Amino acid sequence: MASACTGASWRPAAACHPEKLRALLGSTPADAVPWLVAFGSAVALYAVLRYISDLSGMRVGTTMLRGMYHRLGEHLARLPLGWYNAARIGEVSVLAGCGLLQAMGVAAHLLAPFISALVTPLTIVAVMIAFNWRMGLAALHAALVVAAIQAWTARATAAADAERHERDQEAGGRVIEFL
Repeated sequence: MASACTGASWRPAAACHPEKLRALLGSTPADAVPWLVAFGSAVALYAVLRYISDLSGMRVGTTMLRGMYHRLGEHLARLPLGWYNAARIGEVSVLAGCGLLQAMGVAAHLLAPFISALVTPLTIVAVMIAFNWRMGLAALHAALVVAAIQAWTARATAAADAERHERDQEAGGRVIEFL
């Protein structure tokens, strides 16, 4: 408790790179230039790799989406006319309209942030445990609480999405009947 009040709790983190901090905050800040250049280079490299990764993901996603639309069209063309009733037409229109786009959007837009959101807190907890096990365990417990809340909200969102999906299918079928 006394160490937290005196500011000693930040010292373990600063101990990771004391030579870098001395160079940056010391009497000759120019000594920190190599470290700052290395850091800037690492950030630039990350930005380039992230751009290439995102671009590749989008290309793969659009190729997969195009293939899925072709396969859906081929499959629908093989179905007998008796298969198409009002409910089925609504299902197909929802599937072809926004269903495939949403399914592909998960891979294209949500996978990388999901992985980042999972790995970042775990990395922070691991570092905290390495420097101060009590703080690390407290952070781990907080992460577990956040994960439990996330699971609860995911279930609530899934239930609301299922209800909206049913309404979309019904509305799509009614629109087709109206036309």
